[in-house]
Amino acid sequence: TQTRVLEAATDLDGTWVPSTPVIAVHTTPDQLHAVAAVLSAPPVSAWAAANYAGVALAPDAIKLSARQVLDVPLPPDRRRWEEAATVLRDGDLVGAGALMTAAYGADEAVFEWWSGRLPNQ
Repeated sequence: TQTRVLEAATDLDGTWVPSTPVIAVHTTPDQLHAVAAVLSAPPVSAWAAANYAGVALAPDAIKLSARQVLDVPLPPDRRRWEEAATVLRDGDLVGAGALMTAAYGADEAVFEWWSGRLPNQ
């Protein structure tokens, strides 16, 4: 929480201990990367920024509560979503972001906004 885009990490072994300000989302192992793809999606960061702007410590940061994570919209294009999950599993966040932008039917401007806000970019 409190980053310029939503960030997700997958704990495949289930050995990490989440702590503040992390929100832990639990799912079956075969769905971890699909969930991470949604939470990392450019349109989801844009949605969160539009709906919850001003609640983080920094004015350009996004902060969601655990309850708000449950309200994150899912993409209508399941095929691209699954492809993005595979790409993300292979370590390509930007490639997964491009696929998730398409999976949500968002335009290139959303992807550009998101990619410009990524850490170390």
